[in-house]
Amino acid sequence: MGSSYTDFKGKGFWARDGQVEVWLYLLVEEINLIKDAPNWLKKLQEEWHIQATVGFNGCVTAGLDESIDTEEKRNYILALSESALEKLRSQGPELTVKAEYSYGVDGPDTICNAVDYRIHEAYAVEFINLLNGKVKTNASTSQVVWPRDVPY
Repeated sequence: MGSSYTDFKGKGFWARDGQVEVWLYLLVEEINLIKDAPNWLKKLQEEWHIQATVGFNGCVTAGLDESIDTEEKRNYILALSESALEKLRSQGPELTVKAEYSYGVDGPDTICNAVDYRIHEAYAVEFINLLNGKVKTNASTSQVVWPRDVPY
């Protein structure tokens, strides 16, 4: 599995494709809970679902610059992200194969052991930091986001 770059307003970070896919799918699930979601959010939900489930290699994108063009939209995505992160943390300490499949990532032929939730938490936290303007790296200066105490 490759690595993909997530960026917003000229800053960003690298992460493993599976981290990006799981996070985007968690955001899709959050949007599913919204009654009468605005059209821009429905469109973003459709795009994130594709990004999360098709199995792109090295080019999974959140498309933040294309979809977040107002402070109101950024705040909306931040609120969804905080909720998704809380739910992710409540599933720890490990996501099972069943949970991974429920996110729809990597397809039905993927075989893996239980995954430490902190792998996905690391991406989620950096995603939120990016939206809050706290990420200072770019494509050439960022390391791959990974929890320090989880083997790579």
